[in-house]
Amino acid sequence: MPYTTPRPHHDALADEPAIAALDGEHERIEQMLDVLRGLVPRLTVAQTPDARCRADAARIVELFDGDEPAHRAREERLLFPVLRRLGGRGGIALAARLEAEHDLIARGWSQSRPAMADLAAGGPWAAESAPLEFERWRDFAILVTTHMLAEHGAAFPTALALLRGAPPLA
Repeated sequence: MPYTTPRPHHDALADEPAIAALDGEHERIEQMLDVLRGLVPRLTVAQTPDARCRADAARIVELFDGDEPAHRAREERLLFPVLRRLGGRGGIALAARLEAEHDLIARGWSQSRPAMADLAAGGPWAAESAPLEFERWRDFAILVTTHMLAEHGAAFPTALALLRGAPPLA
């Protein structure tokens, strides 16, 4: 009889619907990253933010101030325990990497947020500092995208396999 890891209790651990929900939340984050990427060329051309730029900035701030941190907390509460408890050394390392990236994402947003919030609130837009802000926003979008790719490519499939009884990662 092959060795299988017992299925854990569902107290704080993720299950397949929870992982599917996390995956679905990534769609909204990806949409806002697309909005963010589209904002930069519009601001570069216009030099003066229009109502659409300000509305897009407000949507970005709303997501990354509220829904996205809540999403990270759900991953830490639901996904990471599966990786740590059932995934062996590889699962523990993967959870630690993703958790460290969560900290980087939070820091990246705290650096990107002030100019984005000013833009959203209709505050003054300093064209001379725009290149620095655009670089911050680009770096933030790359960080979040790379993190989500790691979750889609490794964390979600690994957690699902572990929940279905696959052996732990080496």
